[in-house]
Amino acid sequence: MSGIVEFVEKSHLEEQGKLTFKYAYEFLNGKCPAHFASRSIMLSGDTGIGKTYLAEKLMGSSDGWTIVVGGASRLKGNNVRRCETVKEVVSALKSTDKAAVLIDDIDYIMEKDEMDYKFEDKKWLMELLEEVKARPDAFLLVTANSSSLDAALFDRFESKIDAELPSDSEKRQYLLNNYSGYIDPVLLEQLACLSFGYNFRDLAEVARMAYRNGS
Repeated sequence: MSGIVEFVEKSHLEEQGKLTFKYAYEFLNGKCPAHFASRSIMLSGDTGIGKTYLAEKLMGSSDGWTIVVGGASRLKGNNVRRCETVKEVVSALKSTDKAAVLIDDIDYIMEKDEMDYKFEDKKWLMELLEEVKARPDAFLLVTANSSSLDAALFDRFESKIDAELPSDSEKRQYLLNNYSGYIDPVLLEQLACLSFGYNFRDLAEVARMAYRNGS
């Protein structure tokens, strides 16, 4: 079983979201027909809960695809093309065969006019969604801190996944992966179990504070 599939199975996503990611991975690796995979996914949730990490893990497992990246993600690789605007993303997708698009934090790439996204950017996002829908060799994953899109645009995504705060097991794994060389694993276990409502950024800051305080 792939590392991304194992990671998703242990994640805090609800069961339908886990299945969506599983079949997205299988589609990107030639194991699921385009007709049966969700090829445009909106992943939303609070900041710091690992949306970018999950999205990059999925994209990084996509051998043979060109990854078109827009937004805050710093995904790197010989097969990665970076774009600064939604218009550039659409242009890159249209000129590329077998392209998987990652827009990390939609607010990072779509401009707002007061509280609403600008019409021009909404028009380009609509075109992006339609291009993905029309092509069996295209895929789109968008992360957002909130689903603030117009209902008509939001509904165009084939799957919408709400990510929640990490579980104790996810917090434990995150802490062990990043701090086991510096902090007693017993203390990391306690932090994972006793922290309530903490996201990954909160946990990292607690570890830093403990180090700076000498405890």
